[in-house]
Amino acid sequence: MDSDNEKTKRITRRKFLGVSTAAAAGGVVGGIIVGAVGGYLAGQAAAPPAATTTVTTTKTATQTVTTTQTAATATVTSTVTQPATTVTQPVTTTVTTTRTVAPEAEVGYTSLITLNVNGVDYALLVDNRWSLADVLREKLGLTGTKTGCDRGECGSCAVLVDGVPMLSCMLLACSVSGSKITTIEGIGTVGNLDKLQASFVNNEGIQCGMCIPGIIVVSKALLEKNPKPTEEEVKEALSGNLCKCGNWPFIVKSVLEAAK
Repeated sequence: MDSDNEKTKRITRRKFLGVSTAAAAGGVVGGIIVGAVGGYLAGQAAAPPAATTTVTTTKTATQTVTTTQTAATATVTSTVTQPATTVTQPVTTTVTTTRTVAPEAEVGYTSLITLNVNGVDYALLVDNRWSLADVLREKLGLTGTKTGCDRGECGSCAVLVDGVPMLSCMLLACSVSGSKITTIEGIGTVGNLDKLQASFVNNEGIQCGMCIPGIIVVSKALLEKNPKPTEEEVKEALSGNLCKCGNWPFIVKSVLEAAK
């Protein structure tokens, strides 16, 4: 028989958070806005198929054979005509079409964007298919932003876009050009932790650490908007974040302690 304590440990994340499946559906998951992914594809005009032309060449050869016989001073001349020969040769012709596009009409595959990330301005040439998470991690080296599922389900990639928590794996980098981005690195450093980060350390709110950057980013946005949230408000804000370690009681406690 399971003890009451064991039953409590097996509580599901949705049940613990008090969020129904219907409430979690839609564009806004907890305190995180899920961006839509769109691709920019520049179509190239298809080259026309190669045209095959058959050229028929007729050659007529006439050969004249002269035979000279000396017999009683008689000369005989013979003329032989050979029939004409028809030769058919296939000739393949490739037609190349050149398309001229005005500069303003060319969609292209790359964009020059500007981002203010953690207070630093960047001008970046990015592939239009890259997500914001890709640019932050691969181009700027800000690996504190995690890509757990890469499909907008776990919340570990959450960053602040102009102060609003959003999933960077679901945002095209070119769609947020000109925005102010705040990652976990911009909230505090190892030598100068933010009060919220210190609370997670002191209250054992961290386990494996994979989900923590996104959780802290979302919690930071919550506390800036609502400095004194209730336990239920914290749970609602974090309902879009997944902690596979099941450390929810200490995570919620860490946020509430930072609000004091």
